[in-house]
Amino acid sequence: MDTDLMTLSDLQDDALIRLVQNRDEAAFAELMSRHTPKIWGIIVTKSRQHRDAEEILMNVWMAVWENIEGLRKIDSFRTWLRRVTLNACRRYYSSHRRSRDVILQSHEELFEYIDRTAPSRYRETQLHQDAREAVEHLPQRVRSIARLYYLESWNVNDIADQLNIAIGTVKTRLVEIRKILRKEFSVELQQGNVMQVESVKTQKRGNYFEGYLPKGALARFGKGYIFNFAYSPDGTRLAVGSTIGIWFYDTQTDEEINLLKGHSYYVSGVVFSPNGKTLASFSSWSDHTIRIWDAVTGESKGVLTGHTDEIYCLVFSPDGKMLASGSKDNTLRLWNAMTGEQNMTLDGHKNQVKTLAFNPDGSTLASGGSDEVIRIWNVSTGDLLLTFAAHANTIDSLMYSPDGKMLASHGGDNNVCLWDAYTGEFLRLFKSNAKEIKSIDLSKDGSTLAGVDNGNTLHLWNTRSGEKLQTIRWNQKFGSVQFSPDGKTFACDDDSKGTVFLFDTNSGYLIHEFKIDGKRERVNYYRFSPDGKTLAASNGFEIYFWNVNTAEHIKTITGYSEVVGAIEYSPNGNTVASVDGSVRVWDVKTQKLLKTIAPESSIRSISYSPDGEPLACGTHDNTILLFDVATWEHVATLEGHTKGLSCVKYSPDGNTLASGSWDNTIRIWNPNSGELLNTLTGHPDGIHDLVFSPNGSTLASCGGEGTIRFWDVVTGKHIRTIDPKSENSIDSVAYSPDGKILACTGDNGADGIRFWDVSTGELLKTIDVDAGAFSVVYSSDGSTFASGGMGELSIWDAKTYDIVKTFTGHIDPVYSVAYSPDGKTLASGCRDSTVILWDLTD
Repeated sequence: MDTDLMTLSDLQDDALIRLVQNRDEAAFAELMSRHTPKIWGIIVTKSRQHRDAEEILMNVWMAVWENIEGLRKIDSFRTWLRRVTLNACRRYYSSHRRSRDVILQSHEELFEYIDRTAPSRYRETQLHQDAREAVEHLPQRVRSIARLYYLESWNVNDIADQLNIAIGTVKTRLVEIRKILRKEFSVELQQGNVMQVESVKTQKRGNYFEGYLPKGALARFGKGYIFNFAYSPDGTRLAVGSTIGIWFYDTQTDEEINLLKGHSYYVSGVVFSPNGKTLASFSSWSDHTIRIWDAVTGESKGVLTGHTDEIYCLVFSPDGKMLASGSKDNTLRLWNAMTGEQNMTLDGHKNQVKTLAFNPDGSTLASGGSDEVIRIWNVSTGDLLLTFAAHANTIDSLMYSPDGKMLASHGGDNNVCLWDAYTGEFLRLFKSNAKEIKSIDLSKDGSTLAGVDNGNTLHLWNTRSGEKLQTIRWNQKFGSVQFSPDGKTFACDDDSKGTVFLFDTNSGYLIHEFKIDGKRERVNYYRFSPDGKTLAASNGFEIYFWNVNTAEHIKTITGYSEVVGAIEYSPNGNTVASVDGSVRVWDVKTQKLLKTIAPESSIRSISYSPDGEPLACGTHDNTILLFDVATWEHVATLEGHTKGLSCVKYSPDGNTLASGSWDNTIRIWNPNSGELLNTLTGHPDGIHDLVFSPNGSTLASCGGEGTIRFWDVVTGKHIRTIDPKSENSIDSVAYSPDGKILACTGDNGADGIRFWDVSTGELLKTIDVDAGAFSVVYSSDGSTFASGGMGELSIWDAKTYDIVKTFTGHIDPVYSVAYSPDGKTLASGCRDSTVILWDLTD
């Protein structure tokens, strides 16, 4: 059944769902647009990484499409969709990365499967990583020599030849490098990546910038997560949109020169004006504002308000005097880029506006979105000049030719088309025979159009004749395509392999492969520098830079990370360990990064032994890794779980280690021998958290099905179950220091904080928290407890349950909170990918 999408937005949910049940794809697109905001919050709080949330959302709607025909009670769609969403979240993290045919049960079986060479191999890997980190933080004038000498083992003569400098100069700079490494990094490197001291200081962090450190905070670790970045037109500055603001870098020195704060949520887009004097930014999520900044001083020049939903696109006019924005609210708006005043709102689209393009002289603006039509507007008067049907489902991109006579587009029907920009007349269709076109780009002279399809094929067409110039088939999953500034080359990325490929436009030959060499081999975003000499690519954690001509890796900007899902103080309080897939160990006093533990499998949870020696790490790869804290050597691997680990906890005496998994089991280990002591079963829907009673005799667990279970640690027997009679999950549990009360949070923070009598299972108290409660922990003396909410932390009086203090400064859910051993500071780990230490003495 075919239905015009222009009328779908007027339909009620029941009518829309019936169309979807009849396999109407346009109706399904409208249903997705309408209900995605309603489930996005659940996905965000359930997901552990930023990219995970996007993949889970896609899985949800795939499940809806596949199963909605069987939905009989249409009026229960919202409840059904919520259940589909929760199941998709659980399945996403329940899927294990490799099959295991054996579940280990005994001491003998366990040690047969322990990788005894792992400690030495792990230490070697860490030494290489630390050596590379030290070299990348050297001044730029000596970095190339250090890379060739220490990381690639070149001799002095070959370095001199390669860099075209005197041998004496190389030797002099090597002496300088050694001095810097000893003084600044306390390391002694040898050729071949060997480092004699493993602790490496990081580059200067953002503590010195206004807004980085919130009120009441003593320190902050991390710079957030990278969404995108933009070069200034002269190439001297780089603006990076992140979870906590916009970072500015000097591209010559690689130093941070500013942090721009103002958006209330993540910065998803940044764009420079043509003259480079102004920067505009926006958030695609709940912020709904555009901000303009002085690109030199960082001063805020204006907050542009008016959009009522997510902003999808933002472009400057060619003269830089005007800004145009498109939104999910079905409007595009024109703004004065100098003052921030809104010039006009252009209505007409019946659905979200996804793409905008000014013509070269800035007199007209083309817009497209999910209502299948392209509209051309006069930006001076706001008059609608042209409307023409273009693509089925959506218009995904629009590009003007340099002379302004032609307009290229591609859309949801996977066609690539060329139109007369003055009349809207269809000129030609660029044929690819592909099921999906992922991306297009137009060369700067307008003569060549490039497209990437889902069949791992690149297409180049002559825009004037429509002739196919090149078809490049490559065994890669290309994501997007981008021409270099001079058009002589073009780049494509394989996101899944962390590689950007550079091709010659005329011949179609591969010139270079640029590989992101880190723990996260992904490409989130990439760009050519304005002069075309450098290619920069980000995986969300770092930005890598390569010389386009030589493919030499020039530098890496670091300091970013994934969602921080867990934090813990060392027993002596000198360090804080945070988990974002890797484990980062921070010195509390110096506020420096001491160590990064980044095994092949993502780490999900950690626990220090009470004596501060072993650190246990639960991984996504079903294993527990034990590290010697003194040397950071990997000393043991505990195997037995059949799905990823969600939590690990040492007992108060350190003689027992408990682990919880998405395989619905809890396992009790002797951490000294590696022996599996017991396997506890009963939770039907994954273990979310574990906590030992203060005397260590009892273990409390909670799970996705919404119950709390108590276990005898010695015998493994189930003691009792607290069942709140709710379908909501329970996500965290904490004992009071006297062992009489158990506190819990659940339902992605929505259930507040509940307190239970441990001996009777009676519900003692429920606190509804406006900001939600995702995590809870008691102070060591039991006088207070702390909870992490949406962007804030609360300190409560444990006797009266009154709030004592609130700290704000994070963005998004605070997934983990931890008191320091002396009770003077509180650490928080957040979805915004940072850790903050808060002062409790004030």
